[in-house]
Amino acid sequence: SGEASEAVRSELLDAMRDGSAPAVTCSFGLTHSSVSGDDEERLRVARSGLQRAKDLGGDQIVYADLSLAEEPPAG
Repeated sequence: SGEASEAVRSELLDAMRDGSAPAVTCSFGLTHSSVSGDDEERLRVARSGLQRAKDLGGDQIVYADLSLAEEPPAG
């Protein structure tokens, strides 16, 4: 879920601030289960969200849908 992903990002940021974790970023691509009845298709859509998050500079959460998954790759 978006809340869980944001919680991971927040906890990681806190750990980096206090020095208990190395400097890293977290990017997530999320989608809703209603996007498709097929697990592989849902995973493909979520991966398109992850790629968009990376393309936007990383350290982001992108909620993907079928229209995002159908866009040609950037670059």
